[in-house]
Amino acid sequence: DLLTPHSADESGYGPLLISDRLGAHALMTEILLLANQILGHHLRQLGIPSLARVQPAPAAEALQSFLRLANAMKLDLNLQDPAVVTLADWQRICARITAPDVLASGASPALVAQMLATLPPVEYRLQPLEEQLGHFGLGLKEPYATFTAPLRRYADLLNLRALHLALSKGRERRSSRSKTVVDLHGPSGYGQIDWQVLPPKVQEEWQAFLQAQLPKIQEGYRIRQQAERELMGLKRSEFMQKHLGEVFPGLIIGVQNYGFFVQVDPILAEGLVRVSTLKNDWYEYRSRQQALVGRKSRRQFRLGDRVEVQIKNVDYYRQQIDLAVIGEGRPYEEEE
Repeated sequence: DLLTPHSADESGYGPLLISDRLGAHALMTEILLLANQILGHHLRQLGIPSLARVQPAPAAEALQSFLRLANAMKLDLNLQDPAVVTLADWQRICARITAPDVLASGASPALVAQMLATLPPVEYRLQPLEEQLGHFGLGLKEPYATFTAPLRRYADLLNLRALHLALSKGRERRSSRSKTVVDLHGPSGYGQIDWQVLPPKVQEEWQAFLQAQLPKIQEGYRIRQQAERELMGLKRSEFMQKHLGEVFPGLIIGVQNYGFFVQVDPILAEGLVRVSTLKNDWYEYRSRQQALVGRKSRRQFRLGDRVEVQIKNVDYYRQQIDLAVIGEGRPYEEEE
């Protein structure tokens, strides 16, 4: 379930959650997603105003940075069109970074986390929409409306109210003289409805109310997402603080002239190995290869390398983690 952005949203802790019920949790998540899709589609077919969550595709530039990391690991990934990220690209990349050989290497969770970071934020929109926007992270071409967590998300409560309006005040026929009657509880009448289901005044008032609530809901969602990210960062810092001096495996996810960043297993905490801590040699930064290369030893620390690091220092509130690398890197290869 880590391949979809709703993993952290639904569980609250995302990759920090370790449970023997993950299979059941994933199944329940899929059922809730399906229920949301069906109810949202029903309201759209009836023309009832509701709130949808939309997410555009990630920018090609953002995903190219991820692809540099993946291809440094010899995964041979690219976009069909370098300027556009399609759902087919996304699914193909997801399949590759979770393939058995990548899972066996231990790099898959870090790659998934880096890929998810390229997704743009989710936004709430009032539907029916002027333009058809889907939810890229969930692989949906239609807007995605949520209903299943009204105690946790106000938008879900409002969507349930929209459904109640449709079923309690919706008009099953064009007029009292019309012989065509449709069932508003199911899909049988979708192709037959050519009138406004809600009475005009009810429709107008309900749409105006949702429009007024939309900015508050969007801002509340943004604050919640920011708080969740902050909490996860603090939890990672707390974990690392409790394991000062211990050694963990990790993946080099970024290289700069002042050091390299490592995403540390098992909780995907990001830390920095400063070049000043590499005492065995003088390391030069090679931007084209995305590597730090020793002048004398010709050893390198390169983007995509798996390394072992020791936790040296943790600034809990700033969420800054200093690491020391174990070992001297791998031999530098001129042909690279």
